[in-house]
Parts: sequence; structure tokens; C-alpha cells
Amino acid sequence: DCEMPGCPWASPVQSTPRPDNSAQLLTQWRYGSWTACSVSCGKGKRARYVSCRDAQGGVADESYCAHLPRPPESSACFSPCGQWRAGEWSPCSVTCGMGRTTRQVVCSNYHQPVDQSFCDLEEKPATEQECTAAPCIYHRQRINDQPYGYPQDPGRHPGHSSWNVPSADNQWRTGPWGACSSTCAGGFQRRVVVCQDADGRSNSYCDERVKPAESKSCDSGPCPLWNYGVWGECTQTCGGGRRTRLVVCQRPSGQRLNDYNCDVLDKPPEMEQCNQQPCPGSASWHRRPWKPCSVTCGRGTKKREIACVLQNQTKIEEEHCSHLPRPRTQKACRARGCPTWKANRWSETLLGRPVPFATAGDCYSAAKCPQGQFSINLIGTGLKVAEATKWTSQGNYVSVKVHRSEDGTRIYGRCGGFCGKCIPQAHNGLLLEVH
Repeated sequence: DCEMPGCPWASPVQSTPRPDNSAQLLTQWRYGSWTACSVSCGKGKRARYVSCRDAQGGVADESYCAHLPRPPESSACFSPCGQWRAGEWSPCSVTCGMGRTTRQVVCSNYHQPVDQSFCDLEEKPATEQECTAAPCIYHRQRINDQPYGYPQDPGRHPGHSSWNVPSADNQWRTGPWGACSSTCAGGFQRRVVVCQDADGRSNSYCDERVKPAESKSCDSGPCPLWNYGVWGECTQTCGGGRRTRLVVCQRPSGQRLNDYNCDVLDKPPEMEQCNQQPCPGSASWHRRPWKPCSVTCGRGTKKREIACVLQNQTKIEEEHCSHLPRPRTQKACRARGCPTWKANRWSETLLGRPVPFATAGDCYSAAKCPQGQFSINLIGTGLKVAEATKWTSQGNYVSVKVHRSEDGTRIYGRCGGFCGKCIPQAHNGLLLEVH
């Protein structure tokens, strides 16, 4: 943001009366920074604070700024949900001279094509560009041999703009067809079509009625599908076994393809459990290892998981182990002693008053030069300020500058604005960690 002196204002002779014209000469609109977009992706809105200010920077009634255009308080914003993916460039449309080359650009989200509106259209990569092949080799004809009596190079003739008529020297040239836009179930192909003279230079003298097509439909056949056979026999008659079946990716014609050709479809399971009923006397409790203590210092608890399993360690319902004593899943634990705070006496202050920890501000910083200061020094305490501790601003036009040492034991901050300050974010507060 930047701020200039208020512009002079001369009221018209016949104007609508406004409050105190002398005050209007010293007022101006001021506005803050835009908020974040209201949506994480797609089209949303953002807002900012707009107020009328007097010569001292105080908030004035908006009628005193009515003679100036009011800055907008909200605007549209766009955050792309997908990203552009560009294919390979096609071969040049000509074998010599200057031609065109194309490529396919699609909007994708997690490698799946989506509608172009999910990507930022202003950042879409180019789909077509010029290309240069080897220089063309040709034999120039004598002027008297030119058809229709045209000169060797029509571009040099004063009246060449009126010669927009087809001739044997101006022909449509086509490039190779690009890849089909879809690998199955229909699509389209594109190619470059240009008008060139006998020397390979582009012009507009070809007959539009016989211009070759620039696109055409293409069909790579129906899309493949997952096909599966019948389940095989179970590996166990009780106690939990497994059975399998064959699952393949195929075209409707029966042609088998690699599995990645069916990736867009959920693959049916190739294996499942069977005969889960327990065998007589085979169930028992399985104990998982104890997890770490729930605290890093002081008293806490440890937990573990247990499960009722068969002899082959297959998990079954706990009711099958109800005849056995249930192992405990929680017990007390003790970690090392916790550090404690030791506070000195409050210091006296001659001017002002004590403020909360890690807070600073002022009421007269107009040019991002904050005067409020705070500092934190935890050297020798065994503690450090956590990375999750962040500072947020309160007030108008607040400038926040917080510096953190590499090990997190020292913090120095300068904050201020038009009666603005910075404080630790309410979500975490001033969060400390053992260093």
C-alpha cells in the first residue's frame, strides 16, 4: 500500500451541498489489504476494510469523502482446482521454411481430465506455435514466365493487396494430424492448415472454398472394462481362509490390455477371505506391543491393542474369545520430571502499564515503521518457542516484524500501526516446547 497527499478539490458552481467543504479538502479514502479468497479452489470472493480519514488519520464520516471515488470493498477471486498438462509438440506442418506445430493442453486434477473452468485460463500454455524447418530450395522463373503476368514477388508490387485471387502458385498446405483427444469412445484430431506461395511464404491468396479441414472426429473404439472370473476354492475349511479369482482389463471384443488402461475404473477384488467360522478350540487373544507413554514428562498412560485371532493369526470377532480372560489394554506410566516456571518479581514502570507476554503495538506508525517492541529469551531454561506459535495483528494498518533465532530460544518483535498491535494467535497462544 502507498499513500499520497489528498488531491485538491474545486466544487462546481451548481453542486449538491455537502458537509463542510473545508473538511473535504483534507479527507481521503484509505483501505487495507485483501483478505484470503473465500474458497480454496474455484471462484470466490475477497474483502478489505475501506474508511474515510481526516488529515490526522482519524476515521471521518463517509460523507466527507463523497466527492472522491470510493475504492471497492470486495472483489472476485479465483484459485485453480486443477493444473494444466501439456502434451508433446506435433511435427512441423512443413518440411521446409516456416510452418506451425500444435500440442494438446488439458486441465487435470490428480491426473484425471476435468473441465477447463477448474484451471486458471490466463495461465493456459500455448497450444500452437511457429516452427522453422530447413530452408526451401526452389528455382526462380523469369518475370515473363509468371502466370497472369504477375511480378516475381507480389509483395513488392504497389497494388498487391488487390491481388487476392487463387492461382497455381498459392496452395493450401497441411501438417500431420495430431493425436486423438480421447483414447476410446470418440474424440477429435487437429492439424495445421496454411496458405503458402511457391516460395513457401504464408499468405491469404488461397481459395477458401477448397480449404482442407483443420479437425476431424476420431474413434479408437469402445473403452476397456474390468472382467473377472468365478471364485476358486477356499484355502481353509474353518478358521479363516482365502480364495482368489482372475481379474483382467479387456476390450468388449475380448482383447486383453495392460491394467493401466482400466485405471479410471475401480478394480474388482482379486482375493477375499472365506470360511471365517473358528475351528473348535483354536481362538486366543493376541497382544500388540505397548505404545509409548502418553506424556513426555510426569505421569501418563500406555495403551496397546488386543485382538481375538485364530491359529493362523486371522482376526475374528471377540465373542469367540469370551471364554478366556481379557488382557488389559491400558496401564500407568511415568516419564522424566517436568520443567517448571520460575518467575522474578514484576518490574516497576514509570510510564505506561505492563502488557501480556509477546505483545507489542503503538498508535502512530503511518509508514510501516512499528515502534512497539517485545522480546523473549529462553537461553538456559531448556525450553524454546514452538514453531506452531504465530503472531497475528489487531487494529488498523498494522505492521508485524517478528524475528526468531535458529534454535527458537530467542524472539524479537516490532509491531505497530494506527493504534495497532500484534499478539500470539489465539489457537495456540504462546506455545513452548522442551529444547
